[in-house]
Amino acid sequence: MLSKKNKELIVDDLIQKIKEKKVAVFSDFTGLSVAQISKLRRELRKQNIVYKVIKKTLLRIVLEKAGFDPNALLDNFKGSCAVAIGFDSEIDAPKIIVKFAKARENEKMKILGGLLDQSVLSKEQITAIAFIPSREVLLGQLVYVLTSPITNLMGVLNGNTKKLIYALQQIQQKKSA
Repeated sequence: MLSKKNKELIVDDLIQKIKEKKVAVFSDFTGLSVAQISKLRRELRKQNIVYKVIKKTLLRIVLEKAGFDPNALLDNFKGSCAVAIGFDSEIDAPKIIVKFAKARENEKMKILGGLLDQSVLSKEQITAIAFIPSREVLLGQLVYVLTSPITNLMGVLNGNTKKLIYALQQIQQKKSA
């Protein structure tokens, strides 16, 4: 049982983290083993993502003090609740949580919703964010889109140049003959 002082410290810490976050993903981890949760925490920690288990009553207080409507999130929550808070990227936390939840051995984990900037997101929106390609992939796709017209133009010009050279050679051969 947590003392009132410890609960206040937990709430203050989470309020600060929720305010600094780029994304937060809420999940129900009921039925997962300690080993499974530890594996998830290690994976999240590599990407500077904090994973906290919190009582729903304390989470309600945290969300209210952070400026969010707790009813929009907590009305659908049943069971244990944990939050993954990402500070560096908007897609890393959803990507890791969704991938973890889809693994057959972790199928008991449920995504409940999330926060992105000042918006409350449904579990479907969190899942959609998880399938957005990484920044590097998107930049590569942008470079391809920007360079493909130039590449195609060069191909056409090179093809016409080869035809022109071939035609000139044919004319030259007829004159010599």
